[in-house]
Order: sequence, then structure tokens, then C-alpha cells
Amino acid sequence: MDTKFTWSITQKGKKALLYKNYLYRLRRENKNGSLVYVCTNKSCPRVITLKNDAIIQCDVTRHNHDPRLTDDVQNVFTGLKRRVITDVDKSIGKIYEEEVKKFRRANGSAATIPIFDTWRSTLYNTRRAILPIIPTSLDSITIPESMSFTHTNEQFLFCNSTTPHKVIAFASETGLKILSENHHWNADGTFRTAPALFSQAYYIHVWDEYSMKPMVYSCSKDKSQETYINLFQSLVQYAEKRNVILKPSSILIDFEQSSINAINEVFPSTKVKCCHFHYAQNIWKKLKKYGLKKLSKEEHIRREIANIISLPFVPRNEINNSMEHIIDVLCNIDSKFEKFTDYVLNNYVEDVRFTSDMWNHFDSIGERSRTNNHVEGWHRQLNARVRTHSDLWAWYNEAKSSEESVMIRHEQEQAQKRTTRPRKAKNIRDDEKLKLGKNKYILDQDFDAYQKVLRSISHRYIDILKDAKLAEHAIVGLFHLLDMILFLKTVKPIKALQILISINHLCCILVHTVMFYRMHLTIRAEDNSSTTNNPTAASTTFILDNQPAHATAHPTAVVFIHSSGDTCDDSLIELSPRPISE
Repeated sequence: MDTKFTWSITQKGKKALLYKNYLYRLRRENKNGSLVYVCTNKSCPRVITLKNDAIIQCDVTRHNHDPRLTDDVQNVFTGLKRRVITDVDKSIGKIYEEEVKKFRRANGSAATIPIFDTWRSTLYNTRRAILPIIPTSLDSITIPESMSFTHTNEQFLFCNSTTPHKVIAFASETGLKILSENHHWNADGTFRTAPALFSQAYYIHVWDEYSMKPMVYSCSKDKSQETYINLFQSLVQYAEKRNVILKPSSILIDFEQSSINAINEVFPSTKVKCCHFHYAQNIWKKLKKYGLKKLSKEEHIRREIANIISLPFVPRNEINNSMEHIIDVLCNIDSKFEKFTDYVLNNYVEDVRFTSDMWNHFDSIGERSRTNNHVEGWHRQLNARVRTHSDLWAWYNEAKSSEESVMIRHEQEQAQKRTTRPRKAKNIRDDEKLKLGKNKYILDQDFDAYQKVLRSISHRYIDILKDAKLAEHAIVGLFHLLDMILFLKTVKPIKALQILISINHLCCILVHTVMFYRMHLTIRAEDNSSTTNNPTAASTTFILDNQPAHATAHPTAVVFIHSSGDTCDDSLIELSPRPISE
């Protein structure tokens, strides 16, 4: 029997015996001079007898609890509890993983560290003790004073309105100054990361000379005009109290009438601009709604669809003439296009719903962004970090962390005179192409040549929109998978295994079904150098590798190679799954 032990101290400061990582306190002294020590856990019956500082008897009864942690493991546990309090922006599971990795690198093994489930409840209770109670209704939300400030103790909370148009909004004082110094704002909302009890998270970004940055973080119960007015008015009043004047020259948003009306009321001198990509999306959705998607594959029709998508870059005095030509071409091809062209006329061209000064970007080409794609990209990054409809405090912690990261970026860019977010080369090329095309048109007034430049960009939009639905399904599927992983962490291992096996069987069925009906290969090489005057694109189709349907390999692959004089200058090779029927 191993009789080695050491002396230790209990939490009450009394002498204790430490044997095999279990702590014993003195219970009594026998007449023969031996000492009886009992486990410090009151529910544990384990006893040890000592005489002359040596163990003479050890109860064979097993302990009914885990042993005392060694000093190095106890240090890990103490560090974990400290970090879950101080690093509230990060999930507890992530903190545990980081600390265990650090321990393993220092000690060569992490075998002595208890698994996460052992410490889970303690760690979550530790964090829960410093956070407010998660609200169950909008009226019960109370923002603690400690949550009204940034990590650098600047005022952060500026709006916590009452129902029915509930808005909670944050912006730092430094962020206000950046908003006032940059006169072009971008604003957009997202639903997936809106906190529980709220329907939308809404953010205002600015594009300074280096990059796009979020400055205002808000969540709202609805998307009504009153809600947006509440948000914008609160922002203006918050700035005025700090002697900051907010008068943006323009705010770029999507085609949301309630936000347009709110901006016009709160910022009457501000131009409301609408995102070009949202405009292109609206056009494409109507094309599909009226059953014209297949017809739009014909090159001469595709050309006119590209002309419609290009209208936001056409000089405003050329919009009507350009649209008349488009209507003549499309309606002469097929009368089905009448409803579609009526939609474009009634909503955009004839200024019935959205006036051309809102969606036309000709005057601002080269001066400011024409889409909210940067904001949408930031939303995608946010979606990857924040759980779907997380609680309000988790959303707040992410907003607070984002504000600090943004200020770091801003300070670095201003000091080093360079961007921290380099743009993609193809986007830079598109911008340069637009600016050169616009300047050349202003000089020689050759509208046909300018329209050709616009079509080269619009064709790329069409390709993106065609595959957008597939990409959307893939992204949504990924988010559901992440949510499922987070869910499985909360259930017992056996139950989790059963769920995973069921999901695996279902996925196998779906994958084989999709591969059988949909999977084929599209290679599209577009070159505008050889068929400029040819209205019909050259097209060649090859059938490759016709494999049996029951095989797990890819079924028939179809390769399309075509060229068009109206496509972009750069050759584009794209691999994309498409339905066989197409």
C-alpha cells in the first residue's frame, strides 16, 4: 500500500492530510495515540488512521466524489473562472479549449485536465453571476449601467426606447465623430443575428478613405417607419449633446420604403441612394416570377436584360430612350415581356415608386460605393460568430467587441495611411472600367460604346444572380449545421451519437438524389474580343463521362463553352452545378 502523504490546509485554514489528491481532516485521537482522519467531503465515509506520522490503516471504501485537483490543474481551473468573467465576448467552450491547449503545450499532456462537462455547470454559473438576467419580454429589458460604456469607458448606449417600436442602439463617442467626418453612410439590417425578442439587427457603416466600418449597432422589434425615425432621431440628439453635427450627404440602403421615408424626415437634405445589387436582384426576381428565366438565356434577350441592370449607370437624360429601345426589342421577341417591362417602368423609370435620383449612380461613379455588398459581407462574418437569435447580452457583447476592433482598425489606417481590408482585384477593375467608360462617354458622347462597357459588368451580375440561390441554400445549410453542433454539445453523448447517425443516413439519401438529378459541370469561357458584332454567341456542347446512374461517382457531365461580345473583358471560367433541364 502506498503510504506517502503530505500536509495541507483546508479552506478554513486548518491542518489537513492530503493523500492521493483527497483531503482529510482530523476527527479524533484514539487512546493508543493513533489519529483518525476523515474525508473533508461530509458525505464521503472514507477514513485513514495515522500513528507516528505513518498511515497504519486505510479504509477500502471508495470515495464518492472526484479527487482534489493538483496545483497545476487547479491553476487551470482558476484561470478558466477568471477568463469567463473577464472575456465575456468569447464562448465558454472556446475559452476552455484555449486554456487546455496552453496547458498541454506547457506540460506535454492534457490527460489530467477534467473534460469540459465536468466543469461546464460551474463555469456557466460563474459567468451567469456577472450578467443580467436574460429578459423574457421587451418591457422587462433593463440595460445595466456597466453595459452603457465601451471597453475604453466611452458612452456606448444612446437609445433604449419603449414599446411598441422598441429600439436599443449603441454608438461610441469616437464613432459619432467618424460619422460626422464622413458624409456617405451605408445602412442595412439582418434578421439571422437579431437577438431574441427582436426581429432585426440594423447597422450604420461609413466608408472613409480606407475601408467600410460599422459605427452604429442597433436592434429593433419591427421595421416600421416609426422605428427608423426613433433610431435616427435618437442618434442625432445623442450627437448634438456632444456638440457633434450629423448631416450626411447620402445614405445608401436597400429598397425599403419605411427606411426611405424615415431618412427623408430626419435628414431632409440627405440624398437617399439605393443599392445597385438589390436593384439587380429585384429585376432578376421579377424575371423569374413571370416565367422568363429560360427565355433570358438567349443571347439577344440576355443583352437587353443586361441593359436593364445597367440603367443605374446610364445618364439620367438617357434612361427613357434606353428603356424604350429595350421594350421594343423584348416585346417584339415575345409578348410575355410586357408585364416585366411594365414592372420596370412603373417602379423605376417613370418615377412612380422609386425616383431615378435614388437608384441612379451615374453622378457618383468613382466617388462612393454603389452597393451594400461590403455591409452584406460584414453580416456574413457576423453570422459566423453569433448564434442565430442569441440572447440580448450575447449580441451586446459582440457589438461591444466589434466596436473595439473597428477603432483599432481606424487608428491603424489613419496612422499608417493604408487599408486593413484590401479590396478584391476584380472589384477594383470594375470600378476602373466604370470610371474610364464614364469619362470617355462625357468626352465623345458615344452612348453605344458606353453601354457596352456597362453590359460587361451586368453580365457578371447575371451570372452571380443565377447561382445565388444555390449559394444561399449552401450557406443556410452550413448555419443549420453549426446550430446542430452547438445543440449536440448540450445533450448526452449516446443521444448525440444516435442523432448523428440519423442525420448521416438522411444526408446520404439527399446527396445521392441530388447527384443523380442535378450534378453536372459547366465551364463557361467568355471572351469579348472576337464576336463583338455577332448577336448570336458561338456555343459548343460536349457530353463527358456518361457513368451508370447507380454509381456514387458523378453522373453525366455537360460542358458548355460559349463566347459573347458583350461579356466582360476578362475570361471567366466558372464551375457550377446546374439542373440537367437547363
